[in-house]
Amino acid sequence: MAEKKKKKKAEHNTVSLSNLGPAKGSRHRKVRVGRGIGSKLGRTSGAGTRAEIASRLFAPPGFEGGQMPLHRRIPKRGFTIRLASAIPS
Repeated sequence: MAEKKKKKKAEHNTVSLSNLGPAKGSRHRKVRVGRGIGSKLGRTSGAGTRAEIASRLFAPPGFEGGQMPLHRRIPKRGFTIRLASAIPS
């Protein structure tokens, strides 16, 4: 014989100081880097082994990973986009 499944009543959770808390899955443990090779994030601490960023705590302002930075790509003095003059306004 097939057993009948009991329907659960909808739970009405009222918000009060006794049942407040973070949403499920919203809290994570802090990742501790540089704590030995057994921790998966030891030695280079997840920063890789090469490039400028790996040897510093953070990338310097304007650093684009080896690509020519924007402030060096555009001319020092004023410039106009050539396409802008070709398009009728």
